[in-house]
This record gives sequence, structure tokens and C-alpha cells, in this order.
Amino acid sequence: MAIEYREWRDGDDLALLEIWGGPETEQARQFRGTLAPSGNSPWRRCIVAEDIVDGVAIPVAAGVVHEASLHPERLWAYIEVDRHHRRTGVGSTLLTMLRHEAAQSPSGVSRLRTKVEPGTPARPSWKPPVWPRSSGPGWLSWTRGAPAARLR
Repeated sequence: MAIEYREWRDGDDLALLEIWGGPETEQARQFRGTLAPSGNSPWRRCIVAEDIVDGVAIPVAAGVVHEASLHPERLWAYIEVDRHHRRTGVGSTLLTMLRHEAAQSPSGVSRLRTKVEPGTPARPSWKPPVWPRSSGPGWLSWTRGAPAARLR
């Protein structure tokens, strides 16, 4: 498996839908609509992971970070990875890349926010390398380098 990362391009939505199939959750359905080319009005950065198979690049994952007027103190983030590429570091790499992009947002906001559903691949039973801080049922705010003692 050789994974390469690049910015979102037109047509990626259709290629990823072929790989992903239907959304696993309501949140996935809603957030898929935020996957779009990077732009500055509103500010958004979108990255695609491609698996290179026999010289052919196949999109298998994507992530987006964007500003939203409803929550100006945080940036929204979403990552989706094909079932066959989960637990291989693709999602973690996308998150690291999105954090780097978030640090350069024009608003100066770099804290991330997303919504996940218990019992889904986005909410594993093991502790992720980015420590979540609860903001209410089903909501996470990621804090870089938070000590393990801060976890529930």
C-alpha cells in the first residue's frame, strides 16, 4: 500500500462515493457535503488520500477543516477513510495535515470540533493519540498534547 496525499479536485466526490458507498451515519451524510475544493471564502482546506495500485491513484480517504459562522471559536473537521484502509494510519495522517492547515487559518482559530456517534469507527474504544475533551453528548473538541489524566 503506497498512500499519497493531495488537495481535493473536482470529481473526487464521485470517486470516493464509489469506494465508500452510502454513509454509515447521519453525521457522515452531513459532513460529506463539506468535502469540496479548498478555498478562502469561506475558508476551507480539503485533502484526499490516494492508494497507488499498479501505478493507478485511487482515492480512499478525505478530510476537511473549515470555518463556520455558527462556531467562530472552533474549526469544524471531518475525516472519512475507506473500510479497507482503516487502522493503517491514513486517518491519523490526514488529521495531522488538517491540524497544520488549521494553524494557518486566517481567523487565527486552530481548535477543532466534530461530531461522532458512539459505536462507529470514528469513536473507537481505544484512546486516540489526540485526546478528546467532551463538549456535550457526542461532541469532541480535540486538544493537542493533553495529558492522559485529563481523560475520563
